[in-house]
Amino acid sequence: MAAAVALFAVAGWSAIASFSGGSGCESGEHLTLAASPDIAPVVQGVVSPSDGEALETDDGCEVTVQWSDPDEVLAAIHAGEHAPDLWIPDTSAWLERLPPALRDRQARPVATTPVVFAGPPGARRPATWLAALSQPDARMLDPNASGASVGALAAMQAEAVNGPTGDTALSRWLVATAKSAPEHSYSDEDLLNNAANGGEVGGGWFPTTEQRFADAVEEAPAGGRFKDAVVPRSGTVMLDYPLAPVATGEKASAAVEAATLVGDRLASAEASRRLQAAGFRTASGDPTDTEGEVGVVEPDAVAEMLNTWVGLTADARMLAVLDVSGSMQELAGGRTRVMLARDAVLAALGDLPDEWQLGLWAFSRGLGEGSADHAELAPIRTLVESSGGTTHRAALIDPLRRLPGMTAGGTALHETALAAYRTAVDGYDPGRFNSVVLLTDGYNEDPDGISLPQLLDRLRSEQDPAQPVQLITIGMGPQADIEALKRISEATGAPSYVVRDPRDIARVFDDALLQRVGKGLQ
Repeated sequence: MAAAVALFAVAGWSAIASFSGGSGCESGEHLTLAASPDIAPVVQGVVSPSDGEALETDDGCEVTVQWSDPDEVLAAIHAGEHAPDLWIPDTSAWLERLPPALRDRQARPVATTPVVFAGPPGARRPATWLAALSQPDARMLDPNASGASVGALAAMQAEAVNGPTGDTALSRWLVATAKSAPEHSYSDEDLLNNAANGGEVGGGWFPTTEQRFADAVEEAPAGGRFKDAVVPRSGTVMLDYPLAPVATGEKASAAVEAATLVGDRLASAEASRRLQAAGFRTASGDPTDTEGEVGVVEPDAVAEMLNTWVGLTADARMLAVLDVSGSMQELAGGRTRVMLARDAVLAALGDLPDEWQLGLWAFSRGLGEGSADHAELAPIRTLVESSGGTTHRAALIDPLRRLPGMTAGGTALHETALAAYRTAVDGYDPGRFNSVVLLTDGYNEDPDGISLPQLLDRLRSEQDPAQPVQLITIGMGPQADIEALKRISEATGAPSYVVRDPRDIARVFDDALLQRVGKGLQ
């Protein structure tokens, strides 16, 4: 079976360097190669054929193959226990999630298969990945364990970057999907087995691969009613099955040698025949139909998209800190800046998952009790939690609506940023993504407070790798100190945003909510 596909390139890694030096592997010792379950049978047959010579290094180390999902391998590597020595995941995106010391290891693709949609029988070919996955009955496996789902995310990102959809539409889909992700937690078998009969699970579109779909068709009972395997008109992405040495310590050099030997054997004519018989394409991806390319996406962009998904499906603990200094009363597009900020938060509030935690501060010089420049309008609580006879989500609406009547005074940026950061650290929840989102239209106007260098020093010195908190900043209006805000965010490993057009505030605030990546998710 060969589905018509339109490809965009995922930049790969170069071939593994030649082995040199001692292997650190004693005769009779085994090197473990963890392979994605779909390609593992072929790799096993090539590395240890029943009718041929098993693969050994020059020092006599045998390579054994094990069936492993990517989340299992990554967990073992990060834990440093029962980790494999070599790895063939289904996509290079997983290599970006290795510990930093292993990310520089060179790898080579050994096979490819395009990501496709299994759709309802007779359904029209979707225009875009986003359109297909926005259907009410669409399904997607957890991208933490499914290369096909990672490919779908990468394809949607390419669509947004290159024009068919757009950043805003993709952002809203991500936020909405995060709320219902647990409802879509099916297994690969659930979805593919239903491809033959149109059952309730996977009744709509769902991403899989050409190879896995072909397997499902071949193994289905006679008379099965098969779905169609199609690719959106915008294009698709290839899974590239990279072979990478991931051993550390004494086995590191032996793993590099073994990776060269395994890669060469998998590139042989006999191995190519076995791979193609199992439904895979060659490492180059041929044959292809290049109609409708969506563009190019680099591996780090795919990894960033995956981290965004991971962050969104993890519950958040967030403190929103909004500027109510006098300048926020200035008009921008027919409304005041504080009204625009309020409306952006209110719009986002309706889309946030029930289990997220959110608190609200307002700040301007002298606003709080005593010498404090901030006022807590709502504590950080779970949105669905009961609060004063209603939910915390509903309880946040009234203080947000009161923001326009609070504007006065100057901008106490530095003191407020430090206080908010410390509050988030003090209440750190290890099961959540912890962050502060601070929005302002000005620069620091508190001569009695700490300076910017002092603030940056304290943010850096008070960071705890075991309790990471991101301080995300948003600057709006021509008077915002964009450079200072950028440096404040960078000190905590967070992004900073600029709102140049008042009409963009809602989109920028949505993007800030999506920036749930970095140290908190490593």
